[in-house]
Order: sequence, then C-alpha cells, then structure tokens
Amino acid sequence: MGVPRHIGREASRGSLRESEDRYRELTENVSDAFLALDRDGRVLSWNRVAARLSGRTVEEAVGQSIYDLFPQLRNDEVIGFFRQIAETGRPGVSECRFDLHGREHAFEVRAVPTRAGVSVYIRDITARREAEVALRRSEERCRMVVESQTELICRRLPDGTITFANDAYCRYLGIPCGDLIGRRYALTVPPDDQARIQESLASLTPDHPVSTVEHRVIMPDGRVRWQQWTNTASFDDEGSAAEYQSVGRDITDARMAGEALLLANRKLNLLSDVTRHDILNRLNVLSGYLDLFRERVSDPEMLEYCRKEEEALRDIRHYMAFTAEYRDVGVAAPAWQDVRRIVREAAAGLDPGLVAVEVRTGDLEVYADPLIVRVFENLIDNSLRHGERVTRIRIYPEESGRGISLVYEDDGIGIPHEAKENLFERGFGRQTGFGLFLSREILGITDLSIRETGEPGKGVRFEIDVPPGFYRFTDRGQAR
Repeated sequence: MGVPRHIGREASRGSLRESEDRYRELTENVSDAFLALDRDGRVLSWNRVAARLSGRTVEEAVGQSIYDLFPQLRNDEVIGFFRQIAETGRPGVSECRFDLHGREHAFEVRAVPTRAGVSVYIRDITARREAEVALRRSEERCRMVVESQTELICRRLPDGTITFANDAYCRYLGIPCGDLIGRRYALTVPPDDQARIQESLASLTPDHPVSTVEHRVIMPDGRVRWQQWTNTASFDDEGSAAEYQSVGRDITDARMAGEALLLANRKLNLLSDVTRHDILNRLNVLSGYLDLFRERVSDPEMLEYCRKEEEALRDIRHYMAFTAEYRDVGVAAPAWQDVRRIVREAAAGLDPGLVAVEVRTGDLEVYADPLIVRVFENLIDNSLRHGERVTRIRIYPEESGRGISLVYEDDGIGIPHEAKENLFERGFGRQTGFGLFLSREILGITDLSIRETGEPGKGVRFEIDVPPGFYRFTDRGQAR
C-alpha cells in the first residue's frame, strides 16, 4: 500500500523548511555580512550583519540590486569580479573600499558560485589594514634608524647565513648588500680570535642572550683591523639559537691609540724609575755627610739645623716612595674585576689573624683599574693597624637607583668626625697618608668614588659608589 500523495508533499515541504531554517541559522550566525544573489545581482537573502551594514531590513533588500543597496560597489572592478565568478564557476576574493558612517572602510569580498547565482561574504578589514599600514610605517622608521647608524649591523643564522645587513656594514666590507643577503660570508679571523668568538657565542642562553667580544679580522686587502661586536641571540621554543643580531664597530684606531698611550706610560715610568733611583742615591750621600757633620759639631744651634735637614731628607724620601706607588695607576687598561677574587687577593697579602673577612658580593664584577686590589689592601690594612678592637670586616653591595654601593665595614673604633674632612687628602694620616688618596685616584679612573659614612666608636664604613654600566652580576647576563 503506497503513501498518499498529500502526505508525501507535506513531508517534502517539512524537509524543505527544516533545510531553510538550518541555512538561515547558519548565515545569521556568521560574523561576515552574507548576501545570496541571483545571476542578475538581485538579493535573494541576507543576514543581520548585511542589514546593519546597508541600513536596510531583509524585507527592504530582497529583490533589490546589490548595486542599489551598495552604490559604492557599482564600478567596473566589482562588476567584473562578480561576472568572472558566475562565468568561471570558481570562487574568488577581492577587496573594495567605500565610505561607511562618514569614514572610509576596507572590505574583503569573498564570492562563491551557486546554482541560483553567487553567495557573497563581506568582511570589514579596516582595522587589519590600518594595523598593517602602521606596521609598515614602523618598519620603515626602524629601517631608517638602522640604515642611518654608523655602527655595523647585521643578522645571521646559526650557520652563518646573512639575513640582514645595513649600509654601513656593506660599505665596510666593500660588497653591495644585495650580494650579501642569503650568503654565508665573513671576513677571515685569526685562529686565536676564532676561539674567543666561539666561546662568546656559546655562552649565550635565553636568560643571558647578550655578549660582547673584541677580535681581529683580515680585510680583503690584507690589512688587519680590530672590531668590537655586541651579539644578541634569539632562541626557538627548544632553547636553541635561531638567529644572531650583531652590532659592531671598528676599534682599530682606538686600540692603536691605547697601545701608544700604554707604551708612552711605560717609557715615562722607566724614566721616572731611573730618576727616582738617582735621586735616592744622592739623598743617601747627603744623609751620610749629615751624619759626619753631626759627629763633628757640638753647637746646639748647628745640631738643630742638622735635625731639620734630616727631617727634610725624610720628607723627600717619603715623597719619592709615593711616586713609586703612584706610577702604576692607569698604566694597565681597565677591565672587569671579580670583587670576591680581588678582596681575597688583597687579604692574602696581609695577616688578619683572628679578624674575619666576610665577602658577600656574590658574582659581582666592577669595571675598574687592575690596581683596585690596592684599594682593598689599604682598607684592610688600615682596619688591622688602626681599628684597635676589630674582629670582623664585611664587604657587601647595596643597590639603588643611582647604581650600586660596595660597602666596606669593620667593627673597630671608627674615624673621628674631625678627621673625616681631610681623610682622602694626600699626606693626611698616621702613616704615609697616601693610601686613601691613592685609593680615590685608582677608583676615579673608571668614575668610581669612595666616601666614609661610619659612626665614630662603631667602626668604619666606606662606600665605593659604582655608576650604572660599571658593574654587573655575571649570572644576570650583562652590565647594568
């Protein structure tokens, strides 16, 4: 027995309604404006987003031409785009711009051919295009900044392939930038320096991505030049180096000037040594004659003259001793100094006895003259000699917005207020008076300074102020 026709028709209409409801629900829930067009460009249906975009209801839009609803689309480019979709039967994407609510908007138009005509999806991409324009402008500004730099700037992959090089770098090599990008190219580096470069790059980690290294290079014409490079590594998700950005400069002239200065200092020191030796010899002769003279006279007035002459001789020897100590200041180039190491080295040359020397600086390094060890020798020696009841010496850092203070403290008798004003003056003190004066001069070579802030009766407190850029904690990766 067959199914009655009216029941079959009702079932078909029900299925059609369900299909239309699903279709309507699908189009209403998409974020793009949706329009179904017939082959003549008239609207068969559209969703709420399209209604908001045009300002027309569904009832007002259905049966109307898309070009009447959106007059801005009535141009050869859009008309040709829809015609191409209908004729070829292949979907396509286009972009158009028109004013909306008094402002120009950019829209991405995606069209899909259907049996009835074309389904159109319109997406507002104004924000995306504005972001792209802003990004391009930012990139152009960054490129202008990089290209205007006199420093050599390049980026390389781990295998040495150059991915970027600025004009200064290309001019330095004498090779057009277009011939460098995508190539593995590097100047010849002497073997001794290659090891230093590899060690510097191998030390880079995600926590410590920056390092600086100086090395020689052999130019294409055979000249040997010195370069300084600051390398910054970027890492992938596995923690492996993905790319290196390097900023460098030619420091040949600076190194030559520095070496010439060191050579001149050595020659001056040699001349100073010879002169000082000769003067001390003549002083010994003069002292011998004064001894003979004293033995041969008994006149009190003459003996008083003799005493004053001997006192003058002692002062001259005293000043000559100072020149011997001062001559090495600034001779060697400043370098990064491990504070723990130099304090221990300073204490090792003295006899602290039962006095505990506590160094709580961790991995702190300061950029200073190598003679900074003499600063701590002097401070520890003063504590042992003049602190009277010293049982403990402490060295530790205190950070602030102005840099860092390296604090030296003991628990001795301290320094009277009246003595603090001239504490760092040459010739002031119980002994030679040159120790703290020299300490200040040694620290001042790299802009470090020293002051005494302790309370009399409670021990000394010297604060060595280190500005930003002249200290670093090595497990934090860089100078600060």
